[in-house]
Amino acid sequence: MNSFYPSNFIRIYSHPKFTVYVCQETRSNGAILKKLYNFENLEENLQIILKEIELNNKLKSNASPDNCFLSYFESQIFDQSVILSYEYYTQTLFTYISNNQTIPLKILIKGTENLLNSLQSLKSLNYYHGNITPNAIMITPNQSFKLKCFVPCELEKQLLNISFQGYVINGSRAYLAPELLDKLENGIEFGEFEKDKADVFSVGLCIFHAVTLKPIFGKNYKEKNKALLNDVETLIEDHGLKGLLKNMLCLCENRYSFTECLLYLNGSAFKNSEKIFLKSVGAHVDRLEYENPEKKLEVWTADVNSIRYIFRIYDSPNPELLESLNYEYEILVILEKKESTSNLYLNTYPYPYDKPNKIIMHEFIDYPLEDLKKNINDNSQYYKYIIEIFPKLINFFFELEDIGIYHRDICLKNIRYNKDKLKVTGYSSAIKFPEGVTCLSNQKIITSVNYMAPELKEKYKNKEKYELKKPNNHDVFSLGITLAELISRSENISEWNDYMNTNSVISYIRSLTFPEPEIITNICWMLSPEPEDRPTFKRLNQSLTKKK
Repeated sequence: MNSFYPSNFIRIYSHPKFTVYVCQETRSNGAILKKLYNFENLEENLQIILKEIELNNKLKSNASPDNCFLSYFESQIFDQSVILSYEYYTQTLFTYISNNQTIPLKILIKGTENLLNSLQSLKSLNYYHGNITPNAIMITPNQSFKLKCFVPCELEKQLLNISFQGYVINGSRAYLAPELLDKLENGIEFGEFEKDKADVFSVGLCIFHAVTLKPIFGKNYKEKNKALLNDVETLIEDHGLKGLLKNMLCLCENRYSFTECLLYLNGSAFKNSEKIFLKSVGAHVDRLEYENPEKKLEVWTADVNSIRYIFRIYDSPNPELLESLNYEYEILVILEKKESTSNLYLNTYPYPYDKPNKIIMHEFIDYPLEDLKKNINDNSQYYKYIIEIFPKLINFFFELEDIGIYHRDICLKNIRYNKDKLKVTGYSSAIKFPEGVTCLSNQKIITSVNYMAPELKEKYKNKEKYELKKPNNHDVFSLGITLAELISRSENISEWNDYMNTNSVISYIRSLTFPEPEIITNICWMLSPEPEDRPTFKRLNQSLTKKK
């Protein structure tokens, strides 16, 4: 070895059949990873080495910004040794974890996608990694991921000259899939297993470790899987990444394959008609925002023609839900077509297929209004924004009332904003009075509990239905309490809409210092505990119009 190895080689990995070193070579402007095979009889093992060299060349030709394959430089064959040379980086995912250093989420998600692309490509060549750990994931100076693979598990078996059915379980115990760890715990070091799903779990646990920087040792035991998934639910804030990790870190029978993970990341894990539609409108699907397995619902965001949209896709909705979705879509279309002075309606995107109920797509605005409390700390700016939006909201809900539509779920989360826009969302509870009808009986109460009018809350507690009349003042109270919460920056309003508390709440709101006392007066009027004492939106809008 000394005859062709410089003295500055550092050994980083040993195997019964080979050793991996790192050295500096000026021709590469950096470190080189050299893998040294020593054989008593090279001829017996040459075909295995040639297979690996062939694999390296294939991966090198497939290397791109969308995968993690290393640049492969050369192979050198000697009498009893073979050297394979690759690019090398000193920083790994483990470096970041051990230094308690986070990686920006966007880079981490892109790196995860690239890792999965790489493993999918390996699978297409009938190879699997088998030993994915944070140490195996190198990070370049521009923070792209590179995957070290000292020996794919198919070549491992051949190198060790083992004739059993299945594969060697050779991964790090800390990141092994539960089904493999279970085998090792029972003294089984080889066997058949779903290699791609085992690699999926290892990638998922590496990413989970890098995001949370929490200890993960022992979390990959089968009996601790529920606790691990609960940690994903509570510790991962990003909805898209949370959904992906849940499907990567569950037990094998429910775990995603490489393909399913990539479909998830690319936002195309839908039925064919949805794929065709999204492609036809030029949608660049970005991320999963929310999912509800019970309702078989996924909520995604996408860019279409420079407008940000959110769309909900239901898989096999029941007849009641189908009717509800069609009704909601009709209301969205009515509102979009209506001439409006308030401009708080959502842009909708029509779904041209024969089953429009399966996908609802409308404009997406970044923040719920409840975030205003933490996004603007300066009171003068905060109050200025509330003064600006108050007449817009009154005018908007008057326009709804004027065409016989009642929102029925007005709250901070259903009013969204960004630096350019204010929009009202959440029309799944909305109702439109048919022409000539002024009363709808036997209505279910579906308003958010903390924002419903006192007379509805009493019925809600008793599980009663109610009679909805036109016009009604239930939405007026809901908007009033929404604005009261906003102005006071309160965090807990759960009892504000109890009959016995409303007068105390009104006194509290009156006591607040606010630049526009008239707005305070109107909000207190809207919060009147008796419905007949509250104004309609029409009356509020007229009062504001007269003052202009």
